Amino acid sequence: MCCCALRFSRAVAAVFPAAASLSKVSLSTKLSFFIPICVLGLVGNLVPVREASAVVIDFDNSSDLLLFNRRDEFQYNPMQWSSTGGVGNSGSLDVSSIHATTYSAESFGMTSVGQEIVVSTFFQVTDPDPAPGFSTNFGEVYLTTDPTGYPQASNTAFVSIRRDSSSDSFFGGALPIGGGSFSGFSVDFPKGTLLGGNWYELRVTYYNASFQTIGWEVDVNDYGADGLAFAGTVMSTSQTTSDGLGFTTDSTLYGGFATNWGGATAVDNFAVNPPPVGFSADFDSDVDVDDQDLSRWEGDFSINDDSDADGDGDSDGADFLAWQRQFGSGVAATSSAASVTVPEPRSMALVGLAVVAVLLRRRG
Repeated sequence: MCCCALRFSRAVAAVFPAAASLSKVSLSTKLSFFIPICVLGLVGNLVPVREASAVVIDFDNSSDLLLFNRRDEFQYNPMQWSSTGGVGNSGSLDVSSIHATTYSAESFGMTSVGQEIVVSTFFQVTDPDPAPGFSTNFGEVYLTTDPTGYPQASNTAFVSIRRDSSSDSFFGGALPIGGGSFSGFSVDFPKGTLLGGNWYELRVTYYNASFQTIGWEVDVNDYGADGLAFAGTVMSTSQTTSDGLGFTTDSTLYGGFATNWGGATAVDNFAVNPPPVGFSADFDSDVDVDDQDLSRWEGDFSINDDSDADGDGDSDGADFLAWQRQFGSGVAATSSAASVTVPEPRSMALVGLAVVAVLLRRRG
């Protein structure tokens, strides 16, 4: 028996811990344990893992707005699509109120250390001159835990670019529902850094820096009056903040943008670039799924959640099935792991069904 097949048999024993004392357990108890595992094995074989793809919305037609949940501060003055203007004169959104717009068609996550999500939007800015004690928001991008959410109404990790009487600045952080105190940052630049009439890309790279820590790489890129040519990065900062709101453990985050009429005249080219494809069964975090991950799972089984592939807070048989489905992912074809045959998820179900059949025969 090859090494991996032997480990598979041990894993089956771990998934079916009652097998060692079948004679002491009632048939109904045996069936209640085995049948769900059989079904889980079949489901694992039938349902593919869905991976988020990159999103780019260029607002070149009015139907693009249907992909978003929108909130307009003044309902009588909603954000409208325009067929003229925009980056490359291919259409854009006119800013006519205070708007928050959340892309709800797809969610994203950064649940592994090092994973990142990039959210960006182009804003055509004005040239405001706020009085002392006031500020004008050019625009902001955000991640939210709610597909209908927006800053203040849901947990939101946001970055805004704004101007007060003395400076242009970044202002951002992880904002809880309802606002209030939060872990954030503010970075000032000379007033007038952003030129009225120009298009600027606000680009925020969120990343899982460590347990309950969000990393932020924030850039404002100048694209001139027509939005076609990159003219340089005019504002930039790198930050880390504590994550008390669960952004680094939530696999269903939604991107969005917000703006208002005082700071911008138009919005275009919204994008979300999801984290690189990862493997939930990569328990030792070496960017592949191999027999070393099985060894890690064996040690963690029923003890902790260090081999938790399905995010349910434990290391159990379902996580073994995830390992089984992903085995060989990220492993070069020339490696020894790639040449090892591991039973398909259907086989796992058949193992369970065979045990049930034995139980029934013994009872008969």
